[in-house]
Amino acid sequence: MDGVLYSKDKKKIFLYPSAKRDEEYIIQNYVETIGASAFDKTIYLKKINIPKTVKTVERSAFYMSSIKELYLDAYSIGAYAFQDCKLEKVVIAPNVNNMDTSAIRTCAKLTDVTILSEKSIVYGNAFLRLLST
Repeated sequence: MDGVLYSKDKKKIFLYPSAKRDEEYIIQNYVETIGASAFDKTIYLKKINIPKTVKTVERSAFYMSSIKELYLDAYSIGAYAFQDCKLEKVVIAPNVNNMDTSAIRTCAKLTDVTILSEKSIVYGNAFLRLLST
């Protein structure tokens, strides 16, 4: 499906091609899981919206991805899910219930973080090493 590798029932994304030329990707409402390293090292992807139908973003799902803008409404975000990304803006929507340690890590360009709900559970180290040195 558009070069993106899904599970047979389409509930899990296993792989988004790193050289896919789309700048924005819309995750469909039938997706429940974004697999580990699924968006690893994307080159052109700049914006992604992760809807509340996604229950889990697994570990290192967006490691070293090119995304700059993220709308995050998944229930659970795994460790290092957004490590070494080019993120500049993140919106954490009300459905986010658990952001694991270092979920967003070493994103030196991140300057705009909005958390839309007091109920979101963001662990103390969920945002780690954001400033460039």
